[in-house]
Amino acid sequence: MLTCLEARLGSPTARGFLAYVRGERRAELGAPDAAQHLQAAVRAAEEVDSGFVAGIARHTLLTSAARDSSDPSAALAGFGPLIDHWHRFGCATRRCCCRMEVRDRPSLCRRSGEVKLEAA
Repeated sequence: MLTCLEARLGSPTARGFLAYVRGERRAELGAPDAAQHLQAAVRAAEEVDSGFVAGIARHTLLTSAARDSSDPSAALAGFGPLIDHWHRFGCATRRCCCRMEVRDRPSLCRRSGEVKLEAA
């Protein structure tokens, strides 16, 4: 249904959201092509300054990178700009979600306990 809607509307936001949904689902399954869909979502959303779609796609890119990386702590640096994005966007809920992801980073890693965070 979303595919039909995107084709009918032809809007960059709809195209970005469809790419996000495809990437999110693939990331959930651990598919290697998830990142390319999520990056396409960010590009489409940024064409029209659709900050919400770009932000949720970036969030999944970051959490997926942390899960799939041999050094999950390296992904933590990317959360700062994303938290700033949600702050500028005025979306307190998403900003809090990002902060919880950083706080709970070890729970996102397949190799639980490999990441240690210092209190900020």
